[in-house]
Amino acid sequence: MRALLLAALAVTTSACTHHYKIAAGRELPEDRTDHVDGALQGAGIGLLAGASSGVVLGLAAGDDPPCSVGDDWFCPGLSRDAKAVILGASGAVIGAASGAVIGAIVGRTETYEYADGAVPRISATLAPGGASATAAWSF
Repeated sequence: MRALLLAALAVTTSACTHHYKIAAGRELPEDRTDHVDGALQGAGIGLLAGASSGVVLGLAAGDDPPCSVGDDWFCPGLSRDAKAVILGASGAVIGAASGAVIGAIVGRTETYEYADGAVPRISATLAPGGASATAAWSF
């Protein structure tokens, strides 16, 4: 369990860190950490990871054997598809909750640094009747 938690923390930490390269001569913004954005990103990552692993586990479990005469008290008799749906939904909820907590603790970090060499700058403009794109290189 500890290894799984450490792996989730490593994935969320690396996914919530964004590096931006700025052309030389421009002012660098301050690095910032946003914990709300980190929680949202962590929840999304956890939701996808939990849902996909739950579906895989449900499909791998296979169909339950048919109920026998003496199993009147408890015999779910679930198919592998039903298990995939149940475990996928459960995994999505648990993954989103734990990802949100980890993402809120870690936060979404934006770091800025000067780029080496030329940096492309691309902008798009939408206007009535058409659109245009401009590309510029900063040295």
